[in-house]
Amino acid sequence: MKKKLFGLFAALILSVSGCATVHVTKTGIGFHEPTIPGKVDILMTIPKREFVELATVTSSNWKLHQTAKMHNSMRTKSAPLGANAVIIAASGVVGRGGGARMWTTGVAIRYTD
Repeated sequence: MKKKLFGLFAALILSVSGCATVHVTKTGIGFHEPTIPGKVDILMTIPKREFVELATVTSSNWKLHQTAKMHNSMRTKSAPLGANAVIIAASGVVGRGGGARMWTTGVAIRYTD
Protein backbone atom coordinates (compact mmCIF):
# COMPACT_ATOMS: atom_id res chain seq x y z
CA MET A 1 0.00 0.00 0.00
CA LYS A 2 2.85 2.39 0.85
CA LYS A 3 4.46 1.77 -2.56
CA LYS A 4 1.21 2.56 -4.37
CA LEU A 5 0.73 5.73 -2.35
CA PHE A 6 4.35 6.77 -2.97
CA GLY A 7 3.98 6.11 -6.71
CA LEU A 8 0.78 8.13 -6.87
CA PHE A 9 2.43 10.99 -4.94
CA ALA A 10 5.48 10.95 -7.27
CA ALA A 11 3.25 11.01 -10.36
CA LEU A 12 1.31 13.94 -8.94
CA ILE A 13 4.49 15.92 -8.24
CA LEU A 14 5.81 15.28 -11.76
CA SER A 15 2.54 16.30 -13.38
CA VAL A 16 2.39 19.54 -11.38
CA SER A 17 6.03 20.48 -11.89
CA GLY A 18 5.98 19.88 -15.66
CA CYS A 19 8.85 20.40 -18.05
CA ALA A 20 10.49 23.50 -19.39
CA THR A 21 9.37 24.11 -22.97
CA VAL A 22 9.95 26.36 -25.97
CA HIS A 23 7.29 26.58 -28.69
CA VAL A 24 7.74 28.26 -32.06
CA THR A 25 4.74 29.15 -34.21
CA LYS A 26 5.50 30.23 -37.77
CA THR A 27 3.82 33.54 -38.59
CA GLY A 28 5.79 34.65 -41.65
CA ILE A 29 5.30 33.44 -45.20
CA GLY A 30 7.88 31.83 -47.41
CA PHE A 31 10.93 29.70 -46.78
CA HIS A 32 14.41 30.71 -45.61
CA GLU A 33 17.55 28.64 -45.37
CA PRO A 34 18.17 27.41 -41.82
CA THR A 35 20.75 29.26 -39.76
CA ILE A 36 23.27 28.00 -37.23
CA PRO A 37 21.69 28.06 -33.73
CA GLY A 38 24.87 29.43 -32.15
CA LYS A 39 24.63 32.50 -34.39
CA VAL A 40 21.01 33.40 -33.53
CA ASP A 41 21.09 36.55 -31.36
CA ILE A 42 18.82 37.04 -28.36
CA LEU A 43 17.81 40.72 -28.32
CA MET A 44 15.99 42.84 -25.75
CA THR A 45 15.51 45.77 -28.15
CA ILE A 46 14.30 46.10 -31.73
CA PRO A 47 17.29 46.16 -34.09
CA LYS A 48 17.92 49.12 -36.37
CA ARG A 49 18.44 46.76 -39.30
CA GLU A 50 15.58 45.83 -41.63
CA PHE A 51 14.00 42.46 -40.84
CA VAL A 52 10.97 40.25 -41.40
CA GLU A 53 9.08 38.36 -38.73
CA LEU A 54 9.30 34.58 -39.00
CA ALA A 55 7.56 33.24 -35.89
CA THR A 56 6.42 33.79 -32.35
CA VAL A 57 8.54 32.10 -29.69
CA THR A 58 7.18 31.22 -26.25
CA SER A 59 8.94 29.51 -23.39
CA SER A 60 7.68 28.47 -19.99
CA ASN A 61 8.47 26.62 -16.79
CA TRP A 62 12.21 27.38 -16.64
CA LYS A 63 14.01 27.54 -13.30
CA LEU A 64 15.41 31.00 -12.55
CA HIS A 65 19.04 29.92 -12.97
CA GLN A 66 18.35 28.40 -16.43
CA THR A 67 18.23 31.62 -18.46
CA ALA A 68 21.16 30.64 -20.70
CA LYS A 69 19.66 27.19 -21.29
CA MET A 70 16.31 28.80 -22.18
CA HIS A 71 17.99 31.19 -24.63
CA ASN A 72 19.88 28.30 -26.25
CA SER A 73 16.61 26.39 -26.65
CA MET A 74 15.04 29.45 -28.29
CA ARG A 75 18.01 29.63 -30.68
CA THR A 76 17.79 25.92 -31.49
CA LYS A 77 14.04 26.05 -32.22
CA SER A 78 14.25 29.29 -34.30
CA ALA A 79 17.28 28.41 -36.45
CA PRO A 80 15.47 25.88 -38.71
CA LEU A 81 13.15 28.71 -39.84
CA GLY A 82 16.16 30.84 -40.85
CA ALA A 83 16.14 33.19 -37.87
CA ASN A 84 19.03 35.58 -37.28
CA ALA A 85 17.65 36.73 -33.93
CA VAL A 86 14.87 36.42 -31.38
CA ILE A 87 13.54 39.68 -29.96
CA ILE A 88 12.32 39.18 -26.39
CA ALA A 89 8.96 40.95 -26.05
CA ALA A 90 8.06 40.07 -22.47
CA SER A 91 9.19 37.84 -19.63
CA GLY A 92 8.32 37.19 -16.05
CA VAL A 93 8.34 34.86 -13.07
CA VAL A 94 5.50 32.78 -11.69
CA GLY A 95 5.61 31.46 -8.13
CA ARG A 96 8.03 32.06 -5.28
CA GLY A 97 11.13 30.56 -3.75
CA GLY A 98 12.35 27.21 -5.09
CA GLY A 99 9.12 26.76 -7.05
CA ALA A 100 9.48 29.98 -9.05
CA ARG A 101 9.55 29.53 -12.83
CA MET A 102 10.33 31.89 -15.72
CA TRP A 103 8.31 32.48 -18.86
CA THR A 104 9.30 34.47 -21.96
CA THR A 105 7.67 35.48 -25.23
CA GLY A 106 9.39 36.83 -28.29
CA VAL A 107 9.58 37.04 -32.06
CA ALA A 108 12.00 35.21 -34.33
CA ILE A 109 13.27 37.47 -37.12
CA ARG A 110 15.45 37.37 -40.22
CA TYR A 111 17.46 40.35 -41.40
CA THR A 112 16.68 41.53 -44.93
CA ASP A 113 19.72 43.77 -45.51
